[in-house]
Amino acid sequence: MFTLIFLTLVTTSTFYLVFKSIKSIYDFRRLMREGVIAKGIITDFKTIKNRDSESYQPIIQFKTYSSLEVVGSPMFNYDTDEYVDAPKDVEVIYLEASPKIFITSGQKISYKPLLAVAITLVINFFAIKILVGRDPNWLNDLKHLFDWF
Repeated sequence: MFTLIFLTLVTTSTFYLVFKSIKSIYDFRRLMREGVIAKGIITDFKTIKNRDSESYQPIIQFKTYSSLEVVGSPMFNYDTDEYVDAPKDVEVIYLEASPKIFITSGQKISYKPLLAVAITLVINFFAIKILVGRDPNWLNDLKHLFDWF
């Protein structure tokens, strides 16, 4: 039963990670293709501390062409170098249909999450292979689980 629960958690978390990474890249490319440019002002920064680094999430205020006032954070945070050199006035690229999704002009997408996804998939494959090899009756456990319902 432990094997079944572990495999379910590992598989679900992997699918979630893959989904979020692909959606982020898709949204970024869509912004670059279909985005509308507006002038914005950085009003504040939130500091986000990771284990070994810091990133900065700017709070940007801008007005869309339909005169909707938007205050929020772009899809991607600033690194320390970008934060130090960040101007007060920025160009914002947003989607007309959903202006809360935006980036600042010049931001690049990081492909590091895709590397994390690839590594996670390989680790999950080997973990599943090891666990299924240890418990050859895992399929019977799955059938018993559904017999309860």
